Amino acid sequence: MKRLFLFIVLVIFAFFSKAQNDPDKLIKESALFQNKKQYRQAIYTLDKAILIKPGSALAHYNRAIAYIGLNSLDSAFTDLSIAIQLDHKLAAAYVMRSNIYSQYGLYKKAIEDCDKAIEINPKMALAYNNRGYFKSLQNDNAGAILDYDRCMLYNPGNDTAYTNKSIALAAIGNFKESIAVLTLLISKHPELSGAHFERALEYKNVNELKKAMDDYDIGLKMDPDNAIARVVRANLKLSLADIQGARADYLQAVKSDTTYGWAHFALGRFKETQQDFKGAAIDYALAVKCDPKNLDILMPFADLLIRLERKEEACEIYLKAEALGSGAASSKLIFNRCSAKQ
Repeated sequence: MKRLFLFIVLVIFAFFSKAQNDPDKLIKESALFQNKKQYRQAIYTLDKAILIKPGSALAHYNRAIAYIGLNSLDSAFTDLSIAIQLDHKLAAAYVMRSNIYSQYGLYKKAIEDCDKAIEINPKMALAYNNRGYFKSLQNDNAGAILDYDRCMLYNPGNDTAYTNKSIALAAIGNFKESIAVLTLLISKHPELSGAHFERALEYKNVNELKKAMDDYDIGLKMDPDNAIARVVRANLKLSLADIQGARADYLQAVKSDTTYGWAHFALGRFKETQQDFKGAAIDYALAVKCDPKNLDILMPFADLLIRLERKEEACEIYLKAEALGSGAASSKLIFNRCSAKQ
């Protein structure tokens, strides 16, 4: 029995030793770690693969994916660039690098990478979806729509392309067609809360408020902790004079995400309309803490502080707004005015 055990151990050890020296097997092993979101272990495994075979474009590509999982974009960019140098036909590397260019705000570079991927693989749906998104970011919504259509042609199951197309259509004022695209998506996947939220926005744009409310209700049943949707629904309820319903949604929004500055601001704005000025000031302060550079939050907060005769605090905020480059003549005027009253 001991000899058999020893034999088994030797065979297993020999197998793993062989696997450790086979870069292709190491790449496959790293994929298992990536699937479990064990990105550091995946990188460690791919380091070994690259050490054995530095010319492996696939190893560099996969390591880039792991770096993205850790939000190490610079390292990911470097690996993707190396992968492309090693294999000019690796379309997936161009598409992945386009995402990083977008994160850097280099949209033209991002589009160029998508162009290259499409040149390599004219039916690569993901490349069309990415390029459409980057075009939208540069306000080329007409061009973006064409790309989303091609994405859906080559991959009808790409839900993101439907949503992106609807947003691009809305951006050029075609709300009804935007709603039609989202309705088609929802008919295929009624469980997509985001599609319901997006369609609710478009219904609101065409003043079909009941339909908008219905979509928010459906979406929030599926995603009750979505603070953004809570705030928007609260605003809609407020416009329909449902004061208690709006209050409940604002309160739930800040409870769902205490770090979402706009939720605190919206609650403060609501309290201010209800003449609860001190309560509003508390919520505005929380909003500023979450989002200290948002001028749309800073200015109303300063205005409220003036009303509460907290002029010194208000002046500090007005000055901060000016330092952020608000360009608001009114803020400087009020700052000078309140300073004169000190």
